[in-house]
Amino acid sequence: MKKKFGERLTEERKRLKFSQTELGSQLDVSKRSVLDWEADAASPKADYLVKMSGLGIDVTYVLTGHHVSPALLQQLRSTSQVVTSMEPTGGPMTDKTVDAHTNAGNAALQIAQISEALSSLQPEDLSIVRELVVRLYRSGKNPA
Repeated sequence: MKKKFGERLTEERKRLKFSQTELGSQLDVSKRSVLDWEADAASPKADYLVKMSGLGIDVTYVLTGHHVSPALLQQLRSTSQVVTSMEPTGGPMTDKTVDAHTNAGNAALQIAQISEALSSLQPEDLSIVRELVVRLYRSGKNPA
């Protein structure tokens, strides 16, 4: 039987050696909130998922139950490096064009990771993902 959201969050928290109190402190929430998330009694808001990602929690795994394959990540990193090093037509590389190429490569990597994760999404996790996407869109924040 596939693990539920709360079980996967607990697994990731323990992998990173955080107590529930420590994770709550890092996310600026109470230990009670972490307990509720891990018991599937409540779902974290999208902002907290973004913060979790910044702490090293594999949010893709927590949401979908699937890790992004290492082979795909390596392939995308290589592609990102190629895109970043490309010279634009009509002139030398500038800091601005390097930034644009880097951003494009990073965006391609993120899109591929999300696509792979969503391909195996379970219906019970869909509401959490939907909330994350809506909140990120409304906030205009980059989840990376």
